[in-house]
Amino acid sequence: MQQRCIILVGGQTTGHILPMMAVGQAYRRAARLRDVVVLGDPDGPEAGIVPRYGFEFRAIGGAPLRGVHGAGRRIGAYWATAKAFVAARTMLAESPVALVAGFGGYVTAAPLLAARSLGIPTAIFEPNAVPGLTNRRLRALADLCLVGLRETTTRPGWSDAIVAGHPIRAEVLEVRSRGHEPGTLRLLVTAGLRGSAFLNVEAPELCAELRSRGVRVTVHHQAGDEPTDEIARAYARRGISARVEPFIADMPAAFEGCDAVICAGGAGTLSEIAALHLPALVVPIAGTADDHQAANARAFSPHLRAACMTEGTWDAARAAEALVALADIPATSAPPPPDAAATFVEHCERLIA
Repeated sequence: MQQRCIILVGGQTTGHILPMMAVGQAYRRAARLRDVVVLGDPDGPEAGIVPRYGFEFRAIGGAPLRGVHGAGRRIGAYWATAKAFVAARTMLAESPVALVAGFGGYVTAAPLLAARSLGIPTAIFEPNAVPGLTNRRLRALADLCLVGLRETTTRPGWSDAIVAGHPIRAEVLEVRSRGHEPGTLRLLVTAGLRGSAFLNVEAPELCAELRSRGVRVTVHHQAGDEPTDEIARAYARRGISARVEPFIADMPAAFEGCDAVICAGGAGTLSEIAALHLPALVVPIAGTADDHQAANARAFSPHLRAACMTEGTWDAARAAEALVALADIPATSAPPPPDAAATFVEHCERLIA
């Protein structure tokens, strides 16, 4: 790490990792003469994603505290966090660091606390309408708090957070639609890294419903943690041409190749489809922490060309009708969204000036 570097830390989900990459890109564009170093879990998806963007990745430990049951496991989690704090503090003390910015996930706790103990300025970014557990605990310690949604500022303790918008990667903002052919739907099904067990079962049935209405359907489906073979067979049994993958590495190309998106309620995905004005059917994953995906769907609804259905009210016929109607509405030209990543950089630079 060279002098005046920026440390970005986050992980576990693309909702944390990809906004972090967008801010790193913005620092490069700003030519601030700062190195960007990313800290994350060596066993997390960030370890594979970050190097693709050309940023230095350094491993830091930690352990989740939510959902940990039993005294032994809780002690183990706190011990792992304490060790990560010592490692992060040693790492930060070795070189001049201008700022440590956290983007969510348990891995952010130790580096942010270590930075605070060394007097290094800190920032956090909260993408969701309902703040995550780690950010809630770090909120009072952070020098700068930025959020993606205005609704987040209605939560207790968050009224003074700065609404910066959601940082979106440059390659996503460069996506251009190929145009929609009437009677045809190229669908993208995605629910983040872990996927949606609900959509993995219901999306093939929805596509069969569309086919029964005379719509020619092709699908690109991100399955997440579940085996892809059974999902692919479910499409094949219904006569649907589908490409099913655990993880879609080139999401901008997937966006460019689709007419509509079926997705869960992750803030990152919703911000990207809003920026691209893509028609979408949003199905928040039930049972997420604090039901934050449903809150995200409500918060994004004024900005989306979308219909929203819950898992509990799901009806394939109504979903098919909504998708056809949305895809047939001509996209209206709209100005590009404000550059939230650049806004993030500007606020950070003011903090450390």
